[in-house]
Parts: sequence; structure tokens; C-alpha cells
Amino acid sequence: IKNIVIPDSIINIDEGAFSGLYNLQSITIPNSVAEIGDVAFSADTSLESVTIPDSVKVIGTNAFSWCGNLNSITIPKSVTSIGEYAFAWDDNLTSVTIYSNNVNIGEKAFGYIHGSNGNIDKMKGFTIIGYNGSTAETYAKENGFTFIPLDETSKLGDVNSDGKVTIDDVTLVQKYLADISELTDTQKSVANVNNDGDISIDDVTMIQKYLAGIITKLG
Repeated sequence: IKNIVIPDSIINIDEGAFSGLYNLQSITIPNSVAEIGDVAFSADTSLESVTIPDSVKVIGTNAFSWCGNLNSITIPKSVTSIGEYAFAWDDNLTSVTIYSNNVNIGEKAFGYIHGSNGNIDKMKGFTIIGYNGSTAETYAKENGFTFIPLDETSKLGDVNSDGKVTIDDVTLVQKYLADISELTDTQKSVANVNNDGDISIDDVTMIQKYLAGIITKLG
């Protein structure tokens, strides 16, 4: 199984529901889901990205741990709790964007990877993007990670909220248009680069022109 679309009748993703699916590359989580259970997607080693919808409130312990190819994650403002080790051992995940101000973040929820002798080590250069004064900032400081205020990174075209507009943002919009993955409301707002109120191939083309230097600004 390479792609899974969860029906919009699902409210909770049960513990271990999709763990150990080594060939799974993408997962579409509908806006009906409120809780992602413990170990729900753990050890899905081919999973590269997942969009957590604005309906989700709880991300369980080890929910996305051991997902070695996961390289992008955005936590929407609806999330109130992230379990311990939720994104641990995700060796390609170098940053996380958190839109929730007061989310409860468990021990070593992210920023920790495979270490020597089977230990878990802190990732060098791991970055957390969030709001000033938030629990995301507190977690970053307590764990010695780089913190970037979200207000300084939010801009048109930066769909994955990593502080810059790249081909990765184009890919996210293309996947959304192809119904392969979803975008959060915040992501949709910055993906609509031509400000016409609708996300379309025109937005993809505009970002590509921006990256190619054909145009100098978006919007």
C-alpha cells in the first residue's frame, strides 16, 4: 500500500492503525478526525509528508515515530496535545511549524533521532517555528533547539512554513490539486499566491515563475 485516504466518517485513528506500513508514501487525513492515536503511523518508513487537518486535537505518543523519510510537518492551531516521542527518530525531519499557542508537548516529541549505541540523540540544528510566548517556544528553549517566530516566516508561497519559497511548496500545492493530500486552512491562505480566493494551477504556475526569476514577487 503506497497511498491511503481515510474516509471522512472517521473521528479517531486507533492505536497502531497504520503502523509498520513500510511502503506507505502518503496519507490523507480528513477534517473529521479529532484524535490520532498512539503509534498510529509509527515505522511507516517511506512516508515523506502528512497534512494534519485543523480538526485534530490530540496526536498520541509515538504517533509518527520511526518515520525516517518524513521531512515536513505542520501542527495546526486546533492541536492541544502532542504525546511524548510523537515524531522521534524521524531522521529527515529538521524542523516543525506549530500554529497552536498552548499545545501540551510531551517529552522528546520531536527533534530527537537515532544516536550511537542505540541511544536517542538531539538533532543538531533542529528548528521550531511558532509564535512568541507559546509553548512551542518554551519547548525549543528547554531542549536547546533553534526557535523562529512564526510572524517572521509567514509569507505567500511558503506552504510548508519553513521560512522560504522552494520547489517543495510547489509540490505540496500540486498534491493538493491532484487530491493526493490536504492543506490546512493556513496553508491554503499562503498557497493562494494570486489572491483570487481559489487555489488552482495558476497559483502553481505563479510560484514556478517566481522561483525561475521570471517574476519578482507573489501576490
